[in-house]
Amino acid sequence: MVGDKGVERLTVGDKGVERLTVGDKGVERLMVGDKGVERLTVGDKGVERLMVGDKGVERLTVGDKGVERLMVGDKGVERLTVGDKGVERLMVGDKGVERLTVGDKGVERLMVGDKGVERLTVGDKGVERLTVGDKGVERLTVGDKDVERLMVGDKGVETVTVGDKGVETVTVGDKGVETVTVGDKGVERLTVGDKGVETVTVGDKGVETVTVGDKGVETVTVGDKGVERLTVGDKGVETVTVGDKGVERLTVGDKGVETVTVGDKGVETGTVGDKGVETVTVGDKGVETGTVGDKGVETGTVGDKGVETVTVGDKGVETVTVGDKGVKTVTVGDKGVETVTVGDKGVETVTVGDKGVERLTVGDKGV
Repeated sequence: MVGDKGVERLTVGDKGVERLTVGDKGVERLMVGDKGVERLTVGDKGVERLMVGDKGVERLTVGDKGVERLMVGDKGVERLTVGDKGVERLMVGDKGVERLTVGDKGVERLMVGDKGVERLTVGDKGVERLTVGDKGVERLTVGDKDVERLMVGDKGVETVTVGDKGVETVTVGDKGVETVTVGDKGVERLTVGDKGVETVTVGDKGVETVTVGDKGVETVTVGDKGVERLTVGDKGVETVTVGDKGVERLTVGDKGVETVTVGDKGVETGTVGDKGVETVTVGDKGVETGTVGDKGVETGTVGDKGVETVTVGDKGVETVTVGDKGVKTVTVGDKGVETVTVGDKGVETVTVGDKGVERLTVGDKGV
């Protein structure tokens, strides 16, 4: 048929019915057969082909904006778009929704399903994957400088960063904040929680633990030179050192300063307080005590040869020696010098003063 509107041809045969229309709007061909219905339209806006059959509905459009293919079938809906901005494919089906975009900025894939939402982005800055599901939110970023993974869930927030400086893990949860850093200098762990702040450093020099809490600050260092513990709290400062030379403890508090040294030479204790200075030494030679206070200086020695006490005060100097031969007391004061010897032979007193020298001997033979 040829008319004012154009030309139309209708064909009916074994394969079905075909209608061809040519007019001002363009060319349209419609085919109806065993395989379904197909319509092809060619006009100013482009080319469009529509197919309806057993597999579903497919529409293909080619125009100035690009190419678009839409398929609707048993598996779901799929739309493919190719244009100036890139390629986009959208799929909606039983498994969920998937969108794939390829353009100048890179590749992005978005999946929404029963398990959650996942977005994968590949571009100039690197690769980023974002997952939102029952377990929480996970973001993985891979770039030129490093790799970062962020996890947000019921247990809290965890961030893992891998880069040139090493690996850093930050965990934020009910118990507090924990940071673990592994790098060239060693391993460092920082914990901030209800009990306070704890830092553990493992490196070439050894292991160092610093704890800051309600009771104060405690530092424990384990290295080549030994173990050192420093405690700063309400009671004062205490330092304990364990090394090749032995054990040394230093305590500084309200009552004063106390030092305890345990080593090859024995045990030595030094106390500096309100009452003065007291030193006690226990070793191979015996026990030695030294006291410096308001009343003067007193030294006591207990050893193989016996016991000797030296007192220096306001009244003078007094020396008491107790040994195998007996007891000997020497007093040096304002009145002079007095020596008292008590032994096997008896008692002998020697007095040297302003009046001269006087000696008194009491023994087996008499006085």
